[in-house]
Amino acid sequence: MTRRDFLWMPVAALALGDARVEVPSRQLHLKIEDAHGIPTNFNARQFAFGLQDARVNLITLTAKSQNGYVFHQTATFGAIMAACQDRGIAVNYAYSLTGESHPNPEWLVPGTNQVCLNSPHLDRIVAENREIVSKYRVHGAFFDDFKIPRCGCQWCKRLGPMDVIEHRRTVGRRVQQSLSGLVAGGTVFFNNAWLGRDELSTHFELDADFPSRVRYLRTLGKDCVGIANGPVEADCLNFVANGAKVCIADNLANVSYQRIKAVYTKLEAIEKWTQNCRAVADIGVLAEHLTDTLIALHQQFDLLDLESDLALYKLLIVQDPPPQLTPRLEAYVNRGGPLILIGKADSMKKLATVYSATIPVQAQLAEWIQTLLVRPSVIAPNLPSTAQVTMLEQRTQGNLRRIVHVLCDGVLENIQLSVSLPQHPLGVVLIPSEKPLEFKHNEFYTTFVVPRIEGHQAIAFE
Repeated sequence: MTRRDFLWMPVAALALGDARVEVPSRQLHLKIEDAHGIPTNFNARQFAFGLQDARVNLITLTAKSQNGYVFHQTATFGAIMAACQDRGIAVNYAYSLTGESHPNPEWLVPGTNQVCLNSPHLDRIVAENREIVSKYRVHGAFFDDFKIPRCGCQWCKRLGPMDVIEHRRTVGRRVQQSLSGLVAGGTVFFNNAWLGRDELSTHFELDADFPSRVRYLRTLGKDCVGIANGPVEADCLNFVANGAKVCIADNLANVSYQRIKAVYTKLEAIEKWTQNCRAVADIGVLAEHLTDTLIALHQQFDLLDLESDLALYKLLIVQDPPPQLTPRLEAYVNRGGPLILIGKADSMKKLATVYSATIPVQAQLAEWIQTLLVRPSVIAPNLPSTAQVTMLEQRTQGNLRRIVHVLCDGVLENIQLSVSLPQHPLGVVLIPSEKPLEFKHNEFYTTFVVPRIEGHQAIAFE
């Protein structure tokens, strides 16, 4: 299944799950592949103190690795659990669903060393996870290697006909049955699954292709967590600027408390303005390969699927729409919504405000957007195309306020921004200093100048 097939998948195949679960930010995902990954003379109390000082709220600790190393049965695992919880740090565990050091040959996918999750290995998974949640007070579970091929082994042949989504759901629910011992509000995430309208996971975690994936997943009503490979400040700030929580992935043997602290102290300082946020988007996109272009054009946009609410957007960009989308596009256009249509669907040309047979170049797309998009949320006339600007909306004490983030390489000076707001702001302030900026407000926009931006700057409207 390609990403394109997934985006066009009907909602009946992927039903959205339970209500939103609030996920902590400032996380640390610790990888342990085998016994050599545990430092000699390891001191769990010192480790937990270092994490607390580094402003870590939650850690994910490997319980079973991809190599089949069973860490949760060691004394060190329990010591880390207890020491972190004593310091107020929540603990999740990571578990590889296919990790097995000495697998039963009859349970393997033919021709590989990978365990088939349709084999009796699934019973072992359930038993081991029941053991973990009954023995330790865990906040959540991270299931890695959620790979469920119909491989042709004897176990798969016994299943009978079942589509891939229903098959995955069946296996995932078996695993979930083992988690009744999680703390209230605990989280569950299945990695390597198709991310979308999926009831198996309470939230989404993403690292590769973050700019595109977050702009789709954040529309589905669940928290998103960006995962940085090491304490990379630019990546972490990018997560926050797009409304996601932050997790740093590192190895237990090489944790750098000071580097993590440097990043998380900065995030902690702006956390007042980053909690309970959602992205503001003007453009809904059902097309591939446009994310980088739209970011460079400083547009606020979401990536959509067939079930997204098209009426939320001021402009749509759609590529090769399937027939089942035609009535909804017709309704959108009939209400006056502008549509940029890309592809070879001759029957749809009459609907399009602008039509292109191929993906437009950046300059052409910029011209169309400038013509069609009425009152964009952010205008940044002197911001270079290498920089990114995003707008979030935060609910606080019953009120809504908007926050703009600017991300750049190096230093920028005297950047002018014009922002469309629901009402006249009482003030425009830099975050986190709360230093006020001079601004002008007319019927449509609040305009101001940010004197200096070093990598990142957020601005709040009070």
